[in-house]
Amino acid sequence: MGYDNVWLLRLNDNGDTLWTRWWGGPLNDDPASIIPTSDGGIMIAGWRDANSNPLDSLTLGPVDFWVIKADTSGNVSGITDSREILNNSSEILRISPNPCNMAAKIQFSISHKDYVILKIFDIYGSEVATIFNGELNPGSYSYIYNATGLANGVYFVSLKIGNNLCKNKKLIILR
Repeated sequence: MGYDNVWLLRLNDNGDTLWTRWWGGPLNDDPASIIPTSDGGIMIAGWRDANSNPLDSLTLGPVDFWVIKADTSGNVSGITDSREILNNSSEILRISPNPCNMAAKIQFSISHKDYVILKIFDIYGSEVATIFNGELNPGSYSYIYNATGLANGVYFVSLKIGNNLCKNKKLIILR
């Protein structure tokens, strides 16, 4: 195990341990978010030092990111690494102008019919707005977000396609 790793445990209603799991490589692997999934499992997203990669020899810079899907027993049922997400260039998120003062144009494309959620979060992770939440056919999409109700600062636009968090992008409001 490395310096920082992911360690999870699942407890029952009485506080008894049902299972424990750890993930990580020889250096730093830090979780940024852990959320429950609709099937009773969990989704963990985080980052790692590029030299610490336990999954493969992927190196896209000094820090890479990862997403792990685990079932109700803590068994890994899916792994998405930064190469897989970044190579899917048809699902890139674009924001312009950025910084913006009144409105921002948010654009993305999807390569197959899927359920899409496009949201904005503040720096504390609180949802500020849902721009779109529904099924879309393959194609390019553009939404104008009216930012007049937001204070100056940094926000994050989150694009989720299907069960994968595809892209987060910083949006700066500056008046």
